[in-house]
Amino acid sequence: MLPITTHLNLPHAQLRAELAGTHLIDLALGRYGIALEPLASTNIDTIAATVGPTLQRYLTDPNLLPP
Repeated sequence: MLPITTHLNLPHAQLRAELAGTHLIDLALGRYGIALEPLASTNIDTIAATVGPTLQRYLTDPNLLPP
């Protein structure tokens, strides 16, 4: 399996992938590891709709980071 960075055709691919990855790890830790409420009991579709645009921005926004 190829790393996500091979599919990102933007500057700072490694940093973008790490931002997305750490965001997901923190989300999982809060939801499943620590069971923070209301995060732990929020509908997964709501979480996806809320967090998805941020992850998309990390991975695709050409203006996210300076050149």
